[in-house]
This record gives sequence, C-alpha cells and structure tokens, in this order.
Amino acid sequence: MPSDAGSRLPRLLIAGAAALLAGVIYCSALDVSPLSVTKDEASYAIQSHAVATTGRDINGHRLPLFFQEPGFALGRDPIYIYATAFVLQFVPLSEASLRIPTTVAAAISVGLVVLIAYEIFGSSALAALAGLLLALTPVFFIRSRAALSVILPVPFQLTWLLFLVRYSRDGRLRQALAGVAALGIGVYSYLSMQFLAPVHLVFSLAESARRRQWRHCVIAVALFAALLAPLLIWQLQHPSRMNDMAAGYRVYPAGLTPLQGLKDVLSWSSLATRSDVYWNAFNPSRLFFSGESSLIDSTRTAGLYPVVYLVLLPLGIYDFFRRPITIVTLAILSVFLIGPIPGALIREETIARYLIVAPLAALVATAALDRLWKSGWLVLRIASIAAVVLSVILFVGFYNNYMTDWRIGSSFYFGSNLKGAMERVLAVQPDAAPERVYLSEKIPYANVYWEFYRRVHKRDDLIGRERGLQLTAAEWREAPGRAVAIVPAGDDPSAATMTAAGWSVDAQIREFYGGPPTFLVLSRN
Repeated sequence: MPSDAGSRLPRLLIAGAAALLAGVIYCSALDVSPLSVTKDEASYAIQSHAVATTGRDINGHRLPLFFQEPGFALGRDPIYIYATAFVLQFVPLSEASLRIPTTVAAAISVGLVVLIAYEIFGSSALAALAGLLLALTPVFFIRSRAALSVILPVPFQLTWLLFLVRYSRDGRLRQALAGVAALGIGVYSYLSMQFLAPVHLVFSLAESARRRQWRHCVIAVALFAALLAPLLIWQLQHPSRMNDMAAGYRVYPAGLTPLQGLKDVLSWSSLATRSDVYWNAFNPSRLFFSGESSLIDSTRTAGLYPVVYLVLLPLGIYDFFRRPITIVTLAILSVFLIGPIPGALIREETIARYLIVAPLAALVATAALDRLWKSGWLVLRIASIAAVVLSVILFVGFYNNYMTDWRIGSSFYFGSNLKGAMERVLAVQPDAAPERVYLSEKIPYANVYWEFYRRVHKRDDLIGRERGLQLTAAEWREAPGRAVAIVPAGDDPSAATMTAAGWSVDAQIREFYGGPPTFLVLSRN
C-alpha cells in the first residue's frame, strides 16, 4: 500500500475526473430513458416534493425520520427523499430531476473506487482502471437511473472501506471514526444497511483489535450507537414497525410475533427456500449473460457484470488470496458472500439489495488485470488489454439498447403509457377542469401515478378531485358536473358501460411505440 509521502492531489484529480466522466454518461438523457416512473419512484417523488414545498411529508409530519404512507407503514428511507427535496429547490419536479441524486451517488462511487484502488494497488493507472470497470458495469448504470434508494448505500459503504484501508495502514483514530460515521449515516439510506452496516462495523472493530487499540473499539461502537439512536427512538415510538417490516417484505407471515417469526424463518422448508435464493445469486448465466428477470433491473441483453468478469473475478479472487491476508482483504471478499443474505431473507436474489458488490467486483477484476500485466507474458498482456476493450465495446452496445429497444420494451414495468392518459387530462385549462377525475381501480396504483403527475404539472386546482372508479358504484353515474375518467382499453368493460350511460370517449391512448390503445380517456359534461 502507498505511504502518505507525496501529494494526494494527482489521485484526487483522477478520482474527480472519473466521477465527472461517469456523471456525464450516467446523467445523459435522463428524460428519454426510462420513459416513465415505477409506482415506488412515484411514491418517493410525492414525498420528496411535499418536503421540498411544505417541509412536511404527505401526512403533515415535519421532517420525519421515515416517511410513512398508506400501504407502506414502515416508512420510506429518508436520505433519498431529503436529497431529492434539496434538488427540487433548484429544478422543477420531473422524471429526470428525480434521478439526479441516484446518478450523483453512482458518480461519487466511481470516484471513491478510484481512491480505494490507489490505496490498494499504489498505481494511478490501476486506480483509473478500477473506476472505468465500475462505470462499465451494466447493473450499476441501470440502477443509477432508477429514482430509488437502492444505490444510495454504496457511497457510504465505499467511504467506510476507503477509511478502513487507511486505518489499516496508519492506525489513526480519526480514520476509523470517519469510516464508522459513514456506516452510521448510511443506515438511513436503504433498509438493507440495517443488516450490512453492523457487519461492516465488525471488520473495523477487528482491525482495531488486531492493533490492540481497545480504546478505538469502544469509541467506534459508541459513535455507531449514537448515530443509530434516532432509529432506535423511532422504533420505540412505532412498536409495530418490526412486524410491518416483516410482513411487508415477507420475512414471515403477518400476525406472528417476532419469536414466532424467527421460528418460521428457521424452519426446514423456509431455510431450503432461502438457501435456493441465496445460491441463485451466484448463477453465472444471470451474472454474466442474461441479467435480472425484471426489465426494471436489466435489459436482458447483458449480464449484471461485464462478461469478461467470468474470467477476471476468479483470477482476481485468487490474486487477493496470494497477497498477505488482511482485514481489508477479508472485508472485500466477504461482501460477495454476505451481500445476498438480506435478499435471501425476503426470498429475492435481486442484486439491487446489495449493489456494493458491483464496485468490489471492479476492484477484484482490477487485481486480475494487474496480475495478467505483471506476468510479463505478451499473450497475457494482450489478453488484459482485450478484456478492457471488450468491456467498453459491450457497454456501448448495452447503452445503445438501453436508450432504444429497452426503453420501449420495459414500458409495461413503468406503468405503460398511463402518463399519456393523465397528461391528456392535466392539459385541460383550469377554467375547464373537471370537477371529478375517475381512475379505474383496474389500473394498478393509478392514484399514486395521478398524484405524481398532478404535482409535475403543478395542478393544485385538482387536489382532491380524483376518485376510484368502480362500475358497480353509483357515484360516477349520479354526481353532477364535469367529469373525466381514465380506464383500460381492450377487453375491460368500463368503456362500454360508461358510454352506454352517456359518457364519450375523448382520447385513445396508445403506447409510446404505437399499437392498439391501452387506455381510454372518457368525459361527461
């Protein structure tokens, strides 16, 4: 590892340049792809906009720790919401502005990987290469452009790792505390950090114990506990949150006590199911070729990692074990084994639950390239260059697909063109605005999408005018005044029933790529 001798300016410049370049690439065409937002993105957006405009959440609570809403009692993670609320002080609410915090987090992560790689390898070239490999990782790119909090733990985890590396070198208490502080704050970035942060802390304490710095251990634990105090207080104020969390994430059936839930989790059938999910997290086809099953997380034309990792990761792990085994080495390699556990607990192997593996995989792959280059064999040096060039070429292909075919093929996961139907209604001038907006209950989360687009278009005059549409209810037939309705097209009986009752079809809303209509906008004067 490099010493402190010499200026840190060159490595900081490289890290800054890498972060800036990644930010430019990752932030490009945020208003083009994805075409719309998912239900969870819309929910985060509504809370962020409420905080930005009123200082309160949608329930009227001033600056809460977690953001509760109907159907999600345990509360949404605060860091993303407050970061987005800050962004909305400078730019208007839109699909693109929602994604600024996540793309910035990804860019910062690229810069941090550069700094960590320099600390480990002592080479500016290898540091830059590690940043490049992370930037070229498909799952990291696609998840950076989702307005969700899943990527936000990564810069906190990398900050911890950076200071752990430095602490392992010089043993300064401030280095250890800086890393622990990053973990403590990172707990509020995403739910999985409530599991991963204490695990990371163990490695910091292990390094202090190795140095026999028991005072450092005590201070680090005290700092971590102090940063977790708001979470503990919130939990005490909301005693049902643990059961809400378990039920919401299907850890164990609703209605069980925590002790009964633990018994259910440890049952033979439960362990069998979760172990299957855990092992599938290492499925080579998923990791290197096909990606996730959901088009939210993958284009299905590329794996989660660059395909060259199929060779580089085993070689890099071997190289790490060839080096002196340190707490840092164990911390990096163990995350690959520990990371899938939160997902396995809720029976989801999606890498979104543990995105920290993407930058760590870039570090391991860099170690492999370093080993190939230092072998001195011409054929292996050519292979290392070819691996980097191939990663760039494949990422360009992935990026082009993401900006074209994927944005169309994934539209179903982003509410289809419900956006077009709602914008049709929101385009009506206030003096001609409907007194009621009926949203078919056959459209999933239509009320959430409506609230989001109403805020995007600044239509405060329509607050409270939306209604759920049930064909068996009498209100849509009997309520006086102007009204509009958004209903599914196709085989759904809503349009025929309503036109028979005197409603008229104003617009047929087709998908972004054409085809038959998927939504209808009806009106009654």
